Amino acid sequence: MLCKGAFSLMERDEMNFEILKNATNALKRRGKFIFNALNALYPLYHSTKEFMDMNIKEGQSSKHHFDLMTFRDYSTFEVLDDNGSKKTLKCNERYYAPSEIT
Repeated sequence: MLCKGAFSLMERDEMNFEILKNATNALKRRGKFIFNALNALYPLYHSTKEFMDMNIKEGQSSKHHFDLMTFRDYSTFEVLDDNGSKKTLKCNERYYAPSEIT
């Protein structure tokens, strides 16, 4: 999950490619890279409303939107940090179709 303020956003394919390229360069010879990605077929198979309702978590506000054109899930979380201060995190998660990662 990517959250503004905590992590940089990977909103373009070029940015994603650069991150994967750097991970590959960091591997030792014959090293293994385990890649985990959110499957875009999951929200497509379920209705969008059902998908969003299933994924509402404690602390998440009602600002939740799944964009079928970009396969991005936008949400806002309100959490307490270690000092008890309330933090608002604007997040987006990118789902990938199998054809994008094969």
